[in-house]
Amino acid sequence: MGYEYGLHSNSRTTLLAGNDSTSLAALGSVQLEFAELSRLLGEPAFERAADRAVDQLFQTMHSYYGLYPSRIRPSSASFAPAGHVGFGGDSDSFYEILLKRWLHSGGKRPRLLRMFRKATTVGLRRVLRHSHPRNMVFVGSLDASYEWDEGRSEEDDDGFSPRSSMARSFEHLGCFLPGLLALGARHSIDSGEETTAWTHARSLLSTCTHLYEEHAANLGPERVVFNTDLASANTTGVLRDFLVTDPSWRGRPEYVESLYLMSRLDPDIGAREQYRRQGWAVFEALRKHCRISWGYVAHVRNVVREPIELVSELDSYFFAETLKYLFLLFSEPSKLDLTSHVLTTEGHVLPLPPLPSDAAKRAYRRVRR
Repeated sequence: MGYEYGLHSNSRTTLLAGNDSTSLAALGSVQLEFAELSRLLGEPAFERAADRAVDQLFQTMHSYYGLYPSRIRPSSASFAPAGHVGFGGDSDSFYEILLKRWLHSGGKRPRLLRMFRKATTVGLRRVLRHSHPRNMVFVGSLDASYEWDEGRSEEDDDGFSPRSSMARSFEHLGCFLPGLLALGARHSIDSGEETTAWTHARSLLSTCTHLYEEHAANLGPERVVFNTDLASANTTGVLRDFLVTDPSWRGRPEYVESLYLMSRLDPDIGAREQYRRQGWAVFEALRKHCRISWGYVAHVRNVVREPIELVSELDSYFFAETLKYLFLLFSEPSKLDLTSHVLTTEGHVLPLPPLPSDAAKRAYRRVRR
């Protein structure tokens, strides 16, 4: 069916070899690199093979308001039940690639922008939640148990209906979403939708900032569970918005990636310096806690308690992404022009072809009735 098998590991997704399922994120992690390879070699086979996976997904599977379950069975072109619906691990890179592959195609694959818009507007609204008591905004997820509905169209909200209630778990991986919303805001269907995208981006980034600044190491935990029930919070006698369920920090890039993108794209010029200050706080925490005699260790066992204990691990994405985004955050904007370049899921910098000024409008016009 054009889907990917095997072992695939990056900063956001890990697949187990031999399983009869692949992650949604892995399906959408190589399109940019394969398309660029085709451009450089003059051989379209690589681009076609990677793009076919997303095309097959759209043509053969249903969505929940533009969102797809995180696990897919390539052998039968069906969803694997042991998954979730949302923007977290096993799903994240897929939604990222929808926008970035459209940009990399010079607007020639309009369906990808429409899929991105549906997921990050009507889909996002269905997984966006607020905590108590501070009203922190976060993205939850749904269990990928579903019931089929008959019929489908690109714009209709048909497909499957998740049966379970909203999960309140939030991963560090989810901190990529503010930056992605910022990158897509300029391609919204109208000014109202653009304003909403920026509202969500700023609110979600604020939550990620709290998760960093409220802990001893000034680094964000891997996973928390938010409290969404004010009555329940009151009965405990302690009003906390979240409980840390995995206190480790593993050198992940998502938060500083969003800080970088928003520092370049936020129409509120005054907010851009704030993003740089927040990024500098992360850099200072790295120097304080993670620097050792021969370099850095990018794995803190527990960001909540002092003294800070390190784990002797250093993943390659710490250099390829985390430090790269920090470097770009404090570089002149001319160092990397985001209108002529795109950063892949793995932090690779690729050139973009010119994008027609009306490319987004033409993409949306295709589905208007």
